[in-house]
Amino acid sequence: MKEVAATAKAIFEKYNIPLFIDESSDVNQNILIKYILSILELFSRNWSQDSVFTYMKSGFLDGITAPDIYKLENYCVKWGIKGNKWYKQDWTFDQQTVNIDAMNDLRKKIVEPLLEFKKQFDGRKTAQKIATATYMFLEKNKIKEKLNNKIEELRNAGEIYLAEEYKRSYDIVTELLDEMTLIFGNSYMTFEEFIDLMKVGLKYSSLGKIPQVIDQVTIGDAKRTRTQKVKVLFAINLNDGMFMSSDKGEGFLNDQDREILREGRTRDCKNFQRKII
Repeated sequence: MKEVAATAKAIFEKYNIPLFIDESSDVNQNILIKYILSILELFSRNWSQDSVFTYMKSGFLDGITAPDIYKLENYCVKWGIKGNKWYKQDWTFDQQTVNIDAMNDLRKKIVEPLLEFKKQFDGRKTAQKIATATYMFLEKNKIKEKLNNKIEELRNAGEIYLAEEYKRSYDIVTELLDEMTLIFGNSYMTFEEFIDLMKVGLKYSSLGKIPQVIDQVTIGDAKRTRTQKVKVLFAINLNDGMFMSSDKGEGFLNDQDREILREGRTRDCKNFQRKII
């Protein structure tokens, strides 16, 4: 699919033929998804360098520029800063060659919101507590507004497809958090377990593109592309006597599951936890 799409895009652009490539994006590579997962992984992996740097590079942090991140990353790699070295006390390494006060100010901008997030968990964590805290963290740090600003920038730059992906990603995340709260509720859970469940839910969430015009050539996968009133259809790489079936995956819940939850049957709800975990 990718090879065909890349070749077709180059050829169709050359002859000015409108082309729509119907493909879904990997939500785990979406900037909002990476940002949320990095927050949770930061705690599940005890402030590892990779998780902190991923969080820093998300583009959602206030008062942190790209040069700031570059300086922090070099400093942390040089002095092996990870774990509680991020928040236990001010840094004092290399005071002769760096502005240590400015470095600690940047450190505080990063760790203070995260420590506030962590304070919400006293004792054992539940799925509902983690989901609620994650949503409140997004609200408090105005992530939706920041994402909307990025969407506007993309639209102005002509990146319509990517702008639409960003727009839908926030709804996908909030709906997933709601479903996890509904299904698992007060079930005790670690950050790592919550991350794994989120990834399962995201696996069934697609950020497919939306066609921009009606009169155009469409290239897509037989599993996902749906067309109407097609005048001409070409089947590429089709094997004799064999054709792919459509994907029937429904994510966490199917219609029967939702009906059981609406009726509030406790025994069956417990069966959901065993079924999904």
